[in-house]
Amino acid sequence: MKLLGYLFGFLLLLCCTSSSNAQCQDCNSLDEALKDPLNVKSIKINATMHGIHLDSIPIAIAQCKNLKILYLSDHQFTSIPKEIGELQKLKELSLAGSKLSKLPDEIFTLKQLSEIILFDNNFSEEYKELLRNRFKKDMPKTKLLMD
Repeated sequence: MKLLGYLFGFLLLLCCTSSSNAQCQDCNSLDEALKDPLNVKSIKINATMHGIHLDSIPIAIAQCKNLKILYLSDHQFTSIPKEIGELQKLKELSLAGSKLSKLPDEIFTLKQLSEIILFDNNFSEEYKELLRNRFKKDMPKTKLLMD
């Protein structure tokens, strides 16, 4: 009986240790996501809500090959790395509340993208019209949300 108690304790310790070392699949931190990037399904970091302010999107985000949702809202981005085009499984993308004045052409290679949220950026009216036309032509199934 004592042996059974030890065995149960060992299994409990093993279970708790392995779950505490598990990396996130739905992450609220880029640091956590990049520890095991192939298992990450979503990254959601709102600067206001999470108190994390990002000045840029690291190129290493391209390692998250299975990423489906990327919400990086209310940050101070002025550009997006072209490596965003490597996220071919991406379905939802929010870059709302940034300081973007243009997007990289690689955005238009994300053929599984169903929704892109671009409210509150620094796009000119001409560029917004260009984006609307380009999404309509090249990615007609993608819902474009911007002001």
